[in-house]
Amino acid sequence: MFRPRPPCLVLAAALLCGCSSDPDPVARGCIKSTACGVKAYPRLSDCLDGYRNLQVPAGLASVLNAIYTCVEDAADCAAVRACHGAGQSCDSTYKASCAGGKAVFCDLIDYNTYSYDCAAHGLGCEIRSAGGKAFDATCTGGSGGGAAAELDCGGGLCERTGESCTTGNDFDRCDGDRLEVCIDDRWVSIDCGKLGLGSCQQAQYGAACGAI
Repeated sequence: MFRPRPPCLVLAAALLCGCSSDPDPVARGCIKSTACGVKAYPRLSDCLDGYRNLQVPAGLASVLNAIYTCVEDAADCAAVRACHGAGQSCDSTYKASCAGGKAVFCDLIDYNTYSYDCAAHGLGCEIRSAGGKAFDATCTGGSGGGAAAELDCGGGLCERTGESCTTGNDFDRCDGDRLEVCIDDRWVSIDCGKLGLGSCQQAQYGAACGAI
């Protein structure tokens, strides 16, 4: 069950606070999913911002909350993929569909198909089209309310380095085994091991904790 957090100080791209000893499932889910190469973002701030400013206002809060809570409990990357309803690589049509109460769509971050279980949350499914082609599918009928996406540095999970950066511009990076992310224009160092993940891995764009 998704557990909302008490209000904290709102920052520019995410929430970074110490008002809970249990880091938010959204932040943990973003880090863990990227580690497994599932909906992998080059910046943690992009994932948190997308949740808060795109997915929640679109009424997808209950769907995404369930996915990220599932990801928290996933024992391996195969389970993480299952939480996201990950399928095969998109075909050349990028065609979306509504099937069995699920919205099936092509994600343009990694060109893989994913699905939202709309029916499980009492929501409908809608296909959006462009140029006469079905290119996106999403759940409809949800509310815009959702838990804030926060990153709690309690328990030694993370710490501010004091070094400045530009949120939404600077890519995540590695500092030895630790992952460094730009939050509210300051670098934050994350202990991948405390999330049950491998040492930080540098990519062409961005970085991520190692897979489970």
